[in-house]
Amino acid sequence: MPSLPKPKARSATFFDIEMLPAGHGDALWIEYGDAGMCHRVLIDCGTQQTAAHLMRRVAQMPENQQLLELFVMSHIDSDHIGGALPFLRAAKQGLRFGDVWFNGWRHVSGALGARQGEIFSTAIQDLELPWNRWRDGSAIVIEDASALPVYTLPGGMKLTLLSPLPQQLKKLAPVWMQEMKRYGLEPGSRVDYSRFLKGTPSTSTNVDELADSPFSSDAGAPNGSSIALLAEFHGTAAILGADAYAPVLMASVERLLQERKLERLKIDAFKVAHHGSQNNLSADLLKLLDCRHYLLSSNGDHFGHPDRQAVARIIKYGGKQPTIHFNYRSRYNDVWSRPDLQEKYSYAARFPAVDATGLAVSLKTTPA
Repeated sequence: MPSLPKPKARSATFFDIEMLPAGHGDALWIEYGDAGMCHRVLIDCGTQQTAAHLMRRVAQMPENQQLLELFVMSHIDSDHIGGALPFLRAAKQGLRFGDVWFNGWRHVSGALGARQGEIFSTAIQDLELPWNRWRDGSAIVIEDASALPVYTLPGGMKLTLLSPLPQQLKKLAPVWMQEMKRYGLEPGSRVDYSRFLKGTPSTSTNVDELADSPFSSDAGAPNGSSIALLAEFHGTAAILGADAYAPVLMASVERLLQERKLERLKIDAFKVAHHGSQNNLSADLLKLLDCRHYLLSSNGDHFGHPDRQAVARIIKYGGKQPTIHFNYRSRYNDVWSRPDLQEKYSYAARFPAVDATGLAVSLKTTPA
């Protein structure tokens, strides 16, 4: 197994996002804090194979800091939840959790469901972990039309909830049992997104043509239920998009812009939703952001992500000279490493080193 990136010297304050090698999914290991204390957040657990990388990360934690301030399971797709059950074994070995955010069947329907749909929820209960403590056990959703929910983690990281809306959870309810079976809680199960994908992967490198191709929003019920966040720490901000719908993210960003009296939301990084699917990243969403760094998590298996249309939209509408960070080099994204394309379209592409897996992005913070 290739080695994980080695820890580096930290500045006075830091905010690092590491896209672990999560197959075609997401597993974000986030560290923030200052020279005296490192705080950690985990968002999603990738595919089943990702659990080994997560356990290695836990093993690297100092014995007196075996704590995740927050563990977010954004939704039930297998490429986000697949590695969770093996990883939760770490809780039996001393790993502690400040809170676990996950919208289970009880939050979708108000009642417990069949055993198959309750495995992850049952694991949380059996291990006596805190579950949606922030909401006193209720669903993690945007309920108030006037303000987005905000939660501040120990150490000062502020999280603003951008998704989901209650109607997305309601939409998930009728298909919960089917989706749990197909998307996440049987060994070896794989997501079938074919009914949400349109056409065949593009082979074009014409950024203008790709970027302006018609946008058709994702309609998958599990994706719509994604917990997506704006994380802010010491003057630095990142959107962590999970697999959220672009229109929902747009609406939340527009609410923030109105509240903060801004024309564009300045962020340092955007972990692009749904691994760079063309159906989850619109030009209109990008136009609301002032961002330089875009993070794409996928090895391209099964669905060929990221779509060239999504990458082209980042290049054309993602700000001046954007940098695109990939946690794998694959036949689907390698084209963007071409020097001639980077020069022609004024962007930069960053890939893992040959002897490493995953990719870490250190955001520039403002010391206190």
